[in-house]
Order: sequence, then C-alpha cells, then structure tokens
Amino acid sequence: MNVKPVLEGRLKKKGKDVFGIWRERWFKEEDGKIVYSNSSQSASSNGYILIADIRRVEAMNDNWNRKGEYGFRIIVKKGPREREYCLSTSDQAVRNYWVLELQNRLSKKATAYADDMLKSLLICIT
Repeated sequence: MNVKPVLEGRLKKKGKDVFGIWRERWFKEEDGKIVYSNSSQSASSNGYILIADIRRVEAMNDNWNRKGEYGFRIIVKKGPREREYCLSTSDQAVRNYWVLELQNRLSKKATAYADDMLKSLLICIT
C-alpha cells in the first residue's frame, strides 16, 4: 500500500495586500489543494492553493527578514500571471518537510505529464 505523507499544520502566511501582514493559518492538503483557514476546526477556508498550478517551491535562505522563522515560497502560475505565497514556521524541520513534500508532488506531476506525452507520441507513430 502506497500512502502519501500528510501535509497539515500551522504555518504563518504573508498577506497579499499592500501591508503584507503575517497571519497564522492552519494548512491542510485535501483534494488536490492546499487549503488554509484560521484553525483546524474552522468550518470554512480562507483560501486554497491548487497543487496543479504550483510551478516552484523554494526554501528561503537564512538572511531573510523574519528573525527566528524559517520561510519558504510557493510560486503558482495561473494563466499568464504568477503569484507568490510566502509561508514560514519557527521550526526548520517543519519548513523542510513542507518544501520537500511539495517538491516531491511537483516531481511526480512532471513525471506523469512526461509519461502521458510519451504515450501520445507513441500512439501517433503507430
């Protein structure tokens, strides 16, 4: 049985408004999305990130501007525009786990896409 690791927990998210205020949110992977809400018991979400739209996941270096925090960014491309989600946690291991797991999902997505393209090519040739 192949069980996918759980992506769930409390992270801080930088707001997309002009002030860029950091707020704690509960993040959870479900149905191909990273859903975020005020708490793990919230009945409604504040928003979500479609995993299919993620282009890159990058750990921020130690010189970034939030002392005592370990940050990472998720770059999403939807149509012609890109959006950057900045997230952080006070635990480096938690940051590394999120980054590696999301990168693994992107790698699997790219492999599946390449497999589909190869199958299409082989059908065209035969």
